[in-house]
Amino acid sequence: MTRSEEESLYLSLLSQLQSSEPAAVLNALQTIKHRLIGHDQTKELFVRLGIAESLTFILGTDGYLDKTGLDAKVEAGIVVGSLAYGMPSHP
Repeated sequence: MTRSEEESLYLSLLSQLQSSEPAAVLNALQTIKHRLIGHDQTKELFVRLGIAESLTFILGTDGYLDKTGLDAKVEAGIVVGSLAYGMPSHP
């Protein structure tokens, strides 16, 4: 996969985080999590593409209170932890 194709995929995943359907958000978060863990350059790219704003919204909203929504919040927390751990200040 070329860098351009990767970026297009990541932008698509980020747009899914805006879905009103918690299942779509959960699916996107799980995919993002698997792509981030152990891949510092991918983490940097997602941060540059603006993932922080979406994660903040997901974690802060009261709209995700069913089982799927709560699972999405857990996945968002895991993604935040992975981003924080893998950035340059935490080699």
